[in-house]
Amino acid sequence: MEPGAPRTTARLSPSSLVAKLDLKPSPHRDWLFDELSRRFDYQCAANLGAFRDAERAVTLAGQVKHSRGRHEKDDRHRLDDKGRWVLGFDNRDKREHFRRMVQRLQGERAELDQQLKSLAERRERARQQALSCQSLMNLRWVDLDAAAQLDLIERLEAELRQLREGNRDLAELGRQIEAAGNALRELEQALHRIRARRADIDDKRNAHNVTLAALDRELAEQPVDAAAEQALGERFETALWDFPWKDNPFSSTGYRPCRDRSSRHRPEGCRR
Repeated sequence: MEPGAPRTTARLSPSSLVAKLDLKPSPHRDWLFDELSRRFDYQCAANLGAFRDAERAVTLAGQVKHSRGRHEKDDRHRLDDKGRWVLGFDNRDKREHFRRMVQRLQGERAELDQQLKSLAERRERARQQALSCQSLMNLRWVDLDAAAQLDLIERLEAELRQLREGNRDLAELGRQIEAAGNALRELEQALHRIRARRADIDDKRNAHNVTLAALDRELAEQPVDAAAEQALGERFETALWDFPWKDNPFSSTGYRPCRDRSSRHRPEGCRR
């Protein structure tokens, strides 16, 4: 017996399950050993004979003998499953075991999810195939007989030709419809050409407007000599006075230009 061991250890057999436990020093160490000795004093049986001779015993295979008439063996879990071990001073190994278990289970879950997805796709394909098969079952031969349908179309076209050829009014109406269709196509083509020409004219007009605006700005920036401006004004008035007003569409208004700008020397019939 090691120094400082609990007092009940001396009463235990070396093969006792409790005797194989190592408890940390604690104020409750003696009490804990007393409880374990009273409740779990099972002999660790190395063979079947020792198991039968003991009052209470356990084996490495997981067999438990609680009394002479009560034996038990739980095969629901593996004996080497560290996730079910509860003894020890440090649980780092157990936590690492659980981490590895979680990783393994996550991998298995991902694999199962992929299998479920594959099965769902197979089920959808099977459903589509079933619908296609049902559609095929509902088909009639007349729906599949393309030759019969082509013959029917040909007979109808022949009857239509006979009706058109036998009725002059109907034939004339058909020619008029054809001529109207040709005329409509020609008008649509002409309209397309006109629209294209109009777009081209609009582009040219926009370009001329841009050029004119640039010229206006350039002209506004050029200084004008006062004498030149007066001379141009006189020439403009002379040109207006000599204009053949009888050919002017505005001559009926009675407007005529005035040579003399002063209000005191306005010729008769001259108005501003």
